[in-house]
Formats: sequence, structure tokens, C-alpha cells
Amino acid sequence: SIHEDTIFSPILMFHGTKDRTVFCEQSVALFRKLKDCGKDASLTLVRGADHGSCIFWSDKVLKVVAAFFHRCMPE
Repeated sequence: SIHEDTIFSPILMFHGTKDRTVFCEQSVALFRKLKDCGKDASLTLVRGADHGSCIFWSDKVLKVVAAFFHRCMPE
């Protein structure tokens, strides 16, 4: 379970809204719990993506990943 005193590195999550393997509501619930505990967490819901869809390699998604790394690991 997640608590305020649990130590986490920044967390970046993506989840497809059409995922039939793991429902995106599970990622939303995890994200909300992390934020409620004051953790650095980001969640991007990818509209129309199924589990492991190639859309996760789109320019839009890769820009989110790049921005996350630049924020978390500045030069």
C-alpha cells in the first residue's frame, strides 16, 4: 500500500482508454492515491489505445516521455 512516508522516484504512467487487458480506471485510481500522498506522479490516458498498442510510440507520447525525463533529470 502507498503512504505519505513511502519513498518513490517520480512516476510516469500511460494507459490506453480502450485497454481490454487492464482497465484504465486502475491506473487512474493508482494515480489519485499517489497524488493524495503527495507523490510526484504523472498519468497520460491515450485515447483509443489498447494494451500495448503501437500508438504508445507516437510523437505525442514520446514528447511527454522526453519532457518527463528533462524535468526529472536536468543537465
